[in-house]
Amino acid sequence: MKLIAVVLCLTAIGPVYGQEIGVVDLTRPDASRFTDQQKESPLPPDCTKWTGIAADGVRRPEDNKARPIRLQIIELNNEEIEVGSDVRAEVRLTNTGTQPIQIPWATDRSVTETEPDPDHVEWEEARFEVVLRDKHNNTILLKSAEAALYGTKFDNGTIITIKPGEWITALMHFRLEDEFRFRTSEIPMGRSELFLEWKQAFRRRDRAKCGWNTAFFEYRGYYKQEHPTVTVDVGKAKK
Repeated sequence: MKLIAVVLCLTAIGPVYGQEIGVVDLTRPDASRFTDQQKESPLPPDCTKWTGIAADGVRRPEDNKARPIRLQIIELNNEEIEVGSDVRAEVRLTNTGTQPIQIPWATDRSVTETEPDPDHVEWEEARFEVVLRDKHNNTILLKSAEAALYGTKFDNGTIITIKPGEWITALMHFRLEDEFRFRTSEIPMGRSELFLEWKQAFRRRDRAKCGWNTAFFEYRGYYKQEHPTVTVDVGKAKK
């Protein structure tokens, strides 16, 4: 009986070490942002124009305790990169907390249209973002070209649960350009750091009489994100 008790104890402890539970390729060219891509349909006969209400907010854990995650850039195809160049990266999201978390896991946006009621659609949407921090501690969000992730409770396999200690790996690429300004001259030369951020949102779309009501709830404050950095040398683009 003592031997049996020891074996059971070791079996229970094993999963604490964690493991990789999935790999996803986000390097597809058909990347998309948090945008509504409503299907084209004729205006109803009793309507003179499209109408609708847009709402936004934040989504928090039920216990109001942020879920810790670690976001790592595991590997870059080149640590000496030029302004305006495309960079391929392997990244990792690890659940470092004590509670399981759920994230969307499909790269095909059409999964958001699999709900039984086409007039009421809701889904999860998320993406990785790469940020550059220079020696003066200034940060620049870099232009991403990877696909987003989508998930819905009505399509099995499009939502993945990450238990404590487990992680997922993603392949992605980004460009050494400012996401918002598109002026490559503002990217600082020399040694800088890169780190990763995770953006997730719950979205809903409900058909109204003359259009759609939409809702966007960002997971702002839902995760306590740890951002280890990697060092890169940034050079001028070659002509």
